[in-house]
Amino acid sequence: TALHVGDKFSVTTEVHLGELSPNEVEVQVYAGRVTSQNEIVEHHVARMTEAENKGNGRYLFRHEMECMHSGRYGFTARVMAAGREFEGCIPGFITWANGE
Repeated sequence: TALHVGDKFSVTTEVHLGELSPNEVEVQVYAGRVTSQNEIVEHHVARMTEAENKGNGRYLFRHEMECMHSGRYGFTARVMAAGREFEGCIPGFITWANGE
């Protein structure tokens, strides 16, 4: 399906949090234009919201995105610890989508 500037679409990701609760993490969509090597550039980050508790520590998160630019566009999901106490940590507490 071709999308045009201004079109909106829903992005979802399933996250396995184990014993953590959704309020202990921030699930984000990381998106932007992509290079010919599929590397995201000119990125932006948006917080996803919990859409469904699937049981056994699995949750579905969703975000409504809008096409802001023409051209190739990519996105992935990442999960970070909630709150500001870990902000700026190196390497930080973050995990990226693994592509499965």
